[in-house]
Amino acid sequence: MKRLSLDFDNHCLCIMMPGQEGTQIIPELKKEDFESFIPQKFSDKSSFTWDFEAESISVNQPYKAIDNFMTKECFVPEVVEPMPKLGKRFNEFIKLLNMEPVNLAEEIRKDMPEIAKLFGL
Repeated sequence: MKRLSLDFDNHCLCIMMPGQEGTQIIPELKKEDFESFIPQKFSDKSSFTWDFEAESISVNQPYKAIDNFMTKECFVPEVVEPMPKLGKRFNEFIKLLNMEPVNLAEEIRKDMPEIAKLFGL
């Protein structure tokens, strides 16, 4: 699974990738930065999920965050459409977020092999 969700109204990023899952509020999140990833017909929407393995985009139901808190369950798809060649644009998307993909299990195996063994990593 290699999915990322963004809710521009709530300034929330949701990461759903092996070894890295969770949500975080990013106050400087701007929809304009991601326009090339949003089909024109959905430009008026504010919450999306990009599945880089299935090469699809989901337009999510609007959600009003309470106390700036959201979980992955808050990203409920209304419409899912194919987005050909999305998988090839993963690094471009990550760069827009000023992030680097991290596999936590690999990092633990590399830096703490004893703990990795203990947890069966």
